[in-house]
Amino acid sequence: MKEFLQLPYDSSGYGDFGVSYVGTDARVHFRYRAGGKDRIPELYFEFCIHMSVNGILNSQKQLPYDVVLAENYKNEEYEGFSRFLFMLSGSDFQFEIIAKNCTFAESTEKSTLVE
Repeated sequence: MKEFLQLPYDSSGYGDFGVSYVGTDARVHFRYRAGGKDRIPELYFEFCIHMSVNGILNSQKQLPYDVVLAENYKNEEYEGFSRFLFMLSGSDFQFEIIAKNCTFAESTEKSTLVE
């Protein structure tokens, strides 16, 4: 596993997060504060074939916070896919996603966390 993407830092930890899966695309939205404003960025996973969110502490891998790690996904049927792992500060949840690509949008107007 190697570092793929460093997420923005919020000293108080991230707030709520949301996950959406539409067709073959997956998104993870999360809330954090920067410059005195709440922001809701998004991680976008193109052509996602697997997503898991694990909140069971004794079954989690040891991961750094706020860093998306990536490695090639080895499967004969799915060439060109990567496995992405990450954990958000202030959250006890780990994310594992297998997709073609991962991109980050700093702030998206269409992203809304439902409370």
